[in-house]
Amino acid sequence: MLDLEFMRLAFGVGIVVGLLAPAVGFFLVERRQSLIGDGIGHVAFAGVAAGYLLGISPVLTAIAFAVVGALAIEW
Repeated sequence: MLDLEFMRLAFGVGIVVGLLAPAVGFFLVERRQSLIGDGIGHVAFAGVAAGYLLGISPVLTAIAFAVVGALAIEW
């Protein structure tokens, strides 16, 4: 299974996310903003769907949606 490059990359990304996500989550919980982080994640998922529907990069649309969503939440 690990002879396939995409599987090695998937495991590598999983390890990186597994190490960084708890640090970000801890920071959000300490600032009492854990629900804001969850909301931004849902908005970013909508950005991925919009990217696929519009035929443009889902990563870029997810980032754009997340930034606009974060600004809207803070406003």
